[in-house]
Amino acid sequence: MLSDNGEAAPEQQYPGGLVADFEREWFAAYTMSRHEKRIASHCERIGIEQFLPLYSCQRSWKNRTTVDLQIPLFPNYLFVRLAPQDHGALMRLPGLLSTVGNAAGPVAIPDADMELLRHIIACKTIEPHPFMAKGDRVRVTTGPLAGVIGVVQKRGNGLRFIVTLDVIGKSVSLHIEGGALELIAPQASLPAEQRNAVA
Repeated sequence: MLSDNGEAAPEQQYPGGLVADFEREWFAAYTMSRHEKRIASHCERIGIEQFLPLYSCQRSWKNRTTVDLQIPLFPNYLFVRLAPQDHGALMRLPGLLSTVGNAAGPVAIPDADMELLRHIIACKTIEPHPFMAKGDRVRVTTGPLAGVIGVVQKRGNGLRFIVTLDVIGKSVSLHIEGGALELIAPQASLPAEQRNAVA
């Protein structure tokens, strides 16, 4: 928890010595461009739990050298776990623009969605993917993502499995063997206007 000046404050204790973790929820925070890592560092400093998904990418410079970079999977976004009284301290961080929400306020992300994202990150072959709302819906049948539903896309002689996070309107894709997928709803079975949205 945070004090009024934004510094970490002692956790509130409850009978039995339990901390009020049940009050905390995950939210998506929207940042200025290229401020994701800096804000994640600020969150750590003031005691806000944060999760910044990164992926590895190779970049070539003009001098023909190649470097491996760790780049935010969702540019301009990171995830923060907040108690109600923590929102003010978060919004005072330089480079933080808003939390993702609607007219009623910030929208919490279910813990199950955050756990799914952590499993996806562990797959190592992850990379960003343009947001897709519709397509062939499939379910993973084996491995750490078993039971997860997403969209399948062909690339070359392989398959990419696309998982969408509706709260921030972003998708990620990872390589997956076709034998690990079962079809739920083919794109051809969707209404024409929805099929056209997948282009």
